[in-house]
Amino acid sequence: MDIKEKCFKCGGEVEKGYIQSSREITWVPKLSKMITDPHFINDSIILSTGLNNFGIWHVDAYLCKRCESVFVDYSHAEK
Repeated sequence: MDIKEKCFKCGGEVEKGYIQSSREITWVPKLSKMITDPHFINDSIILSTGLNNFGIWHVDAYLCKRCESVFVDYSHAEK
């Protein structure tokens, strides 16, 4: 995903940043009742690009304040 300066949803400006977490950041097709290792969930996608120098998982993200949306670029995520 190559987002430059415009939101593909509303056309507003986007700001590049990061989503970070103490755990791997994962997309799952449905919510589960408990926290489970994402490697054991069918069709899950680990979005995190890895740990930074402080041991925090992160993924590139783009924020659009106009439509209050966040878009994640996981093309560099660990596979």
